[in-house]
Amino acid sequence: MTCKCPPTSHTFTVGSSTADLFSIAQWPRGTQTFEAATGCSVQIANPTGGIDLFSAGSSFAVAQVQGFSACVGTGGEDGDGCQPVSCPPLGIGSCSSARPRCSVGNNGSASATYGVQCSP
Repeated sequence: MTCKCPPTSHTFTVGSSTADLFSIAQWPRGTQTFEAATGCSVQIANPTGGIDLFSAGSSFAVAQVQGFSACVGTGGEDGDGCQPVSCPPLGIGSCSSARPRCSVGNNGSASATYGVQCSP
């Protein structure tokens, strides 16, 4: 039997809320879905919690796969799919266990990407 879903790569992008000088920007929660073809999709969970180094929260993760045998985070800073893109002014981005973080969490917003590779 031949799988109908071809090998697929996709990069998801997420942006945080915008914080002022006295608050910490937050990752958006929720999920994002990419459909490569009818019946071939991958859904990821967005990171949660504050964008700073000290806030707790969850990481990017593959939440649901349809039609593929497997989908995993790949590429990015540590090879787990997570890549920091931007941080508030003077902030430096990093990823730890597929969770994007910034050295500064206030006075701006952040964005990150999550690369996923799906196999037939």
